[in-house]
Amino acid sequence: MHRLKLLAAALAAAAVCAAAAEAAGVSVLWLESGNRTASNRTLGSVDRVVVHVTEGSFWGSVRWLRNRRSHGSSHYVVSRRGEIVQLVSTSHVAWHAGNRNVNRRSIGIEHEGWTARGGFTEAQYRASAQLTAWLGRRAEMPLDRRHVIGHDEVPSPNGRGRGGINHHTDPGRRWSWKRYMRLVRHFAKHPVQPRYVKTLPTLPAAPPLPPAPSAAKAAPRRSVVVPGATLKGTALWWSGVDAAKRWRRGIHRVDFFVDGRLLWTDRVWPFAFRGGAGWNTRTVADGRHLLTLRLHGRRGYRARRTIAVRVDNPPMELAISGLPDHGAARGEVTLTVRPSEPVERIALYVDGRAVSRDASPPYRLHWNSETVDEGPRELLVYARARSGRRAARPLPVVVANAEGLPPSLDLALGGAPVAPPGP
Repeated sequence: MHRLKLLAAALAAAAVCAAAAEAAGVSVLWLESGNRTASNRTLGSVDRVVVHVTEGSFWGSVRWLRNRRSHGSSHYVVSRRGEIVQLVSTSHVAWHAGNRNVNRRSIGIEHEGWTARGGFTEAQYRASAQLTAWLGRRAEMPLDRRHVIGHDEVPSPNGRGRGGINHHTDPGRRWSWKRYMRLVRHFAKHPVQPRYVKTLPTLPAAPPLPPAPSAAKAAPRRSVVVPGATLKGTALWWSGVDAAKRWRRGIHRVDFFVDGRLLWTDRVWPFAFRGGAGWNTRTVADGRHLLTLRLHGRRGYRARRTIAVRVDNPPMELAISGLPDHGAARGEVTLTVRPSEPVERIALYVDGRAVSRDASPPYRLHWNSETVDEGPRELLVYARARSGRRAARPLPVVVANAEGLPPSLDLALGGAPVAPPGP
């Protein structure tokens, strides 16, 4: 009887602790990793959670996944104590599955441990299950084994085998899917939102990452195609087709148009311009443009969406070598021009008259300075891009081919007038 009372008390205490832990939720520490592909996807475009095992200690794995040399990352890492570090925003694509298409539509969660030895703790299962359930509810994703998968279930992109390109076997036989999915279903009914913290009490403070060679300034944020946006550079452009719409309408193709011209067709969900690489806005002139999405689904379904945007890129710049400003031009002159963006052609004008053109890099312009009189001349280097963008760079020079300086050139160079020789 006494043993039964002790057992009942222990079970009650465990239930109280579990309830308290559940109410407190899980702590998430944000430590950004640069190993990611920038995207503007929403959780509505996610239809997979991929479970991984770190094959190493928690803190060492976090450091490695933040190291540029690793060429890998995940969205989250869960410790054996049930604490979580987030490395990549869910709106970006982490490099975790060894399959680009799976990466684009999934969330990766690493778990501290090894596939061949040891096991996983109750705290780890519960924290990860809370996180997966919370993500699944936000993504409106079914929480079953078709949508919560192991790394060993990811197809190889070359079509041979599973486990991604390197045929990973995690989480392995020591990972209890039955136990994990039971917790995921429980927390789907009783969701617990993760709580972001500045430090994890049971972990040492995160050491700062060594600065990148050219990381004196943070990289500028990329433009995103949304109605009314002002864009510059390469803009991220997503179709807006989330998992629910894709399933409901059977969307299998999205066409991307700029000012009525088809520029890209994507047949891989979540359907992004150039597979997520973005649209180079320098291919059009500055000003207002109309972007169009055309969706294709099952049974002849068609839908069209237009997005009005404004493009405002910095002016094109021309770097010129071969002759400095106000330099002396003698004989044959060759100028090398380096535009700040791709152009269709570059031309050289002397006193308003075109004397040389080049339509392919490296752009070289040639001019015989002996065809004009001695003295100051105004050169103009002009560039035009296929998009219609233009740039003009004046280049003032002084033609000095004669052996002696004539009076006009001497005055131009700032000298005093020279008296004519006597009889």
